[in-house]
Amino acid sequence: MGYPQRFIFSEKEPINCYVSSINKLDDFLHRTYNISKENKKSFVMMYFSDHGMTVDNSDRPVRHGNTEKQNYHVPFFVLADDLTEHTQIDTPISAFQFINIFGYYAGITSQQINPINVLDTKPKNIQVFNGTEMVDYQGLSNSTPLY
Repeated sequence: MGYPQRFIFSEKEPINCYVSSINKLDDFLHRTYNISKENKKSFVMMYFSDHGMTVDNSDRPVRHGNTEKQNYHVPFFVLADDLTEHTQIDTPISAFQFINIFGYYAGITSQQINPINVLDTKPKNIQVFNGTEMVDYQGLSNSTPLY
């Protein structure tokens, strides 16, 4: 038996499976964090998704999307053994900056990587890759909520 499907949001099975897959990922990350804490060693855990999904009532209700801002709104978070505050940042950050952000938290410096603290990131003119070409993030439309 596979991972239990815990959520029923729609009469469309792919939507329920997609939401349940998010729950499965949450469980995995929670377990990984707890194992890291139990080892009592210094750690930083970073997570981000490489793309968002389009979820709608079409014939293919869950698919990789690239035409709306929400397709690029993906989880990105940092957990560490020594972090004591929850800070939420509602600022678009380009995935093209990930290696710089990772470099900051990992303590990596080089001529090719300029470390960036995510708390200090204020990107302008974000470009995203739509599968064919780079496009202006701000020029994308907003999706309509499904529920």
